[in-house]
Amino acid sequence: MTKKEAAALIAIIAATMPNLQDKDLAASAAAWAALMPDVTFNEGKEAVIKLMRERRIATLPLPGEILDTVRQLRPNSTEFPTAFEAWEEVRKKLNSWHPAEWSNPIIGQAVRQTGSWDIIQGTWGVAERFVKIYNILVEREKAKVENPIIRAIADGFDMSRALGISTETEVKQLENKVCKFKPKDDLSAPRKENVAR
Repeated sequence: MTKKEAAALIAIIAATMPNLQDKDLAASAAAWAALMPDVTFNEGKEAVIKLMRERRIATLPLPGEILDTVRQLRPNSTEFPTAFEAWEEVRKKLNSWHPAEWSNPIIGQAVRQTGSWDIIQGTWGVAERFVKIYNILVEREKAKVENPIIRAIADGFDMSRALGISTETEVKQLENKVCKFKPKDDLSAPRKENVAR
């Protein structure tokens, strides 16, 4: 997604949110473009439309919300069954006579790590153990896909471009604006005790 495409998506959102219409959202567009270069304009538009149809609070969606929605909308998505769906599949398919064929290999991994005999016997707390193991395995698989994308974005990430600034003077002005907080009193100096006499 380019900065221009991100600005177009933000314009769609701002048109529905009066609280954003008088704001300068150029920095948001630049940040969106920098954080979501792997999302096409059409994918972003579909995600924004879906989010705006569901949203009840007038706020700009975060890039993470847009990315999650894009992943859900992509055909042949590698979305995993929920832990509840996986557990239901295990309860229906697992038995000691025939090997089960799982809808997703992660379910089979979770069964092996939980212990198929414990699941078949209904050992106390086995469902909770399975769900915990399954969720960990799903997060690992998602990280295997997402981490290389994040590294590629970070390697090519130019902070000044993302913030829409180009000169050294603009960088200094931004640093001064962001770092202008100074405490009123010196916190490292010893405090005088206020003792009533």
